[in-house]
Amino acid sequence: QSDQSSYDELRKNMENKRLIIIISIAIIVLVLLVTAVVVIVSQNNNEEEGLINFEQPTVEENEIEENNIIDDEEIVEELPEVSEKGTIVEERSLYRDENNDEAVIPAGFAVVKDSGTIDDGLVISDVLDDDMENSKQGNQFVWIPVETPVLDVRSYDNDTDINNAIQESVNNGKYPMAIRISDDNYAGVVYNFQSIRENTTIQVIPYTYGTETTQQEPSNLDTSLDNSNNIENWSNTTYQEDFNEMMNKIRRDKGFWIARFETSVGQDGMAQSKKMQDVLTNVSWFELYETEKTLKTLTTTSHMVWGCQWDQIMIWLKEIRNGYSSDNAFAILNSTGLGNYADLELVDETGNVIKEEGVSIRYRAGEVTNAVIKNIYDLAGNVFEWTMESYYTSLREARGGYCAYDGVTYPLSSRYAFRPDYHGEHLVNIGSRMTIY
Repeated sequence: QSDQSSYDELRKNMENKRLIIIISIAIIVLVLLVTAVVVIVSQNNNEEEGLINFEQPTVEENEIEENNIIDDEEIVEELPEVSEKGTIVEERSLYRDENNDEAVIPAGFAVVKDSGTIDDGLVISDVLDDDMENSKQGNQFVWIPVETPVLDVRSYDNDTDINNAIQESVNNGKYPMAIRISDDNYAGVVYNFQSIRENTTIQVIPYTYGTETTQQEPSNLDTSLDNSNNIENWSNTTYQEDFNEMMNKIRRDKGFWIARFETSVGQDGMAQSKKMQDVLTNVSWFELYETEKTLKTLTTTSHMVWGCQWDQIMIWLKEIRNGYSSDNAFAILNSTGLGNYADLELVDETGNVIKEEGVSIRYRAGEVTNAVIKNIYDLAGNVFEWTMESYYTSLREARGGYCAYDGVTYPLSSRYAFRPDYHGEHLVNIGSRMTIY
């Protein structure tokens, strides 16, 4: 009986120990499970927090950048709408194409009756019922959309912050045509373009803004050049006042009008943008500048094209590929076959060669039928086109190349600077192009 009692007590102790072990194991497993859950939750929380921490600065930066862009709501203009193509409007009017894209038609002009969409290159004329062949010989212009007319940097007091703001805007895919600086004036933003990543991407690079930079707009040249002797009624605020007036309209309209043809002069001495007219060349920049201010219709006025406008055209065209080039290059970087260059062979409708490759001939405005892009003629080649853009304090930039060179060396986006009083051998191949506002 004593042995049985000892045995029962031993078995009971063993069962108690086993129970304790089982409970301990259960507790350990539970603790491990709880710990694992805590770790997983913690990791998820950390990942979410990390995602927020990563994204938030980008959101904040975009908000800052967006706030820099002047809000068009403060300059909304109630405009009458164009009822039909071919009708001359007597006041600035809104036109909507079949894609619901908009353009502001200037007073004294009409949408050409057989013009296409804005994306095709919307054409207007100051003559009733003019057509795409310019058979009525009206002055014709093409609409250039501008997504980001102005970047407001008035809160910045140094060039470094201003340039950082411009670059930030460009990084976000917005290419301002101008900035509005602390004195409430506008300053043009000009760009360089290059192909990167094995010709898969075109990079838009803003030139550095600042009082000491090479490319500036608007900009007065040395007083020996820009003065009232060379330009009638000129003052040191003339260019700035002209630029401010133009930018105020572009800021409202989100676009501008560029001449469809290189500038010529009518029998009345007025500037023209008409097909098959002799391009005005072999005169100084000063004479071109004054001539291109003479085309006035109702409240619409004309002006020599600005460099920042030329670059906005390049931005509009930048994704277009040039099928004439051997590597399907971007058209604004290789304009071979797109304009009247020396390396272009021209044939007539019957197939007869009228200009051999390697021969340099300057043609009338719009005479070379395939030298057109987005309905703008001779933007590449034919003659250099002087702009308002300065290079240092003694030169004015000419754009687009000319007939004695090729479309690789001097493509659509190229620059070549001349003194405004230049009178050398190239002067016969330097003209210009107008804008109206």
